Amino acid sequence: MATYVICSSKVKKLRDSITEGINTYRVRLIQLKEYDADTVLEKLIGKTEDSITRMDIIPLLFAPLMCGRSEQKDRLLRCISILKNAEAVFQKSEIQKMEAILYVLASKFLDNEELESIKEAITMTKLGQMIWDDAIEVGEQRASERYSRLILILSQENKNDLIIKIASDPEYRETLYKKYGI
Repeated sequence: MATYVICSSKVKKLRDSITEGINTYRVRLIQLKEYDADTVLEKLIGKTEDSITRMDIIPLLFAPLMCGRSEQKDRLLRCISILKNAEAVFQKSEIQKMEAILYVLASKFLDNEELESIKEAITMTKLGQMIWDDAIEVGEQRASERYSRLILILSQENKNDLIIKIASDPEYRETLYKKYGI
């Protein structure tokens, strides 16, 4: 069994083995500094959405680790843009996994400000929409549970008139949430 280590273009000193006591662990290195991300991305940008293949996408996922004239952040943004154009070719779940890979690479190599622009680009994709929808659903579920708990409390205290009031008065409802610690 072999272990492969993918080295980004920024790695200066490569080590293909580590010795601990009498054991020496060896890995096979894949160096990406020899590949030009800008060339890879330019080829993909020129393709129509129907002509993009799986073999085209593999280098796309490694492009942020390759060398190139453009900044790493710009390469990531271009990768996300190309993935958006491939949504008709690949299944939704596959695109989401690829976007997740790019986001993980972005979080590893970019500073917070650059990462924010990547996050904005991903929010414009189906993965971003899915995350947004999940957040909305969770928020609605929590709001519903909170509302139900308040109604139960008011019902147990025989304050049925307040149930009608909280249904029509959001400010008063918030006051009661605080009062009952909900």
